Amino acid sequence: RGLPVIYPHVAPKRAHDGGRFADKVPGIMTIPQRGYEFVRDIAPAKEDILVPKYHASAFLGTPLATHLVQLGVDSLVVTGCTTSGCIRATVV
Repeated sequence: RGLPVIYPHVAPKRAHDGGRFADKVPGIMTIPQRGYEFVRDIAPAKEDILVPKYHASAFLGTPLATHLVQLGVDSLVVTGCTTSGCIRATVV
């Protein structure tokens, strides 16, 4: 449909990336490289926008908001999986 697809994804961690998030979820610092790979069936296409995230939020410390503004986005379709309620819907 020609709509932009943005993939916020967990970025590989280096020692200095842990911070408070690693204090809460220590296992995040020991994920093997394979754990960061996209599942082939839903892997991003070359025109999709990848937004690496170092914290639980797709907005905190990422350029996601900038991409949304630059693209003139006024509506989002959000999909994904979560274990802690990170995907929320807001109706204005």
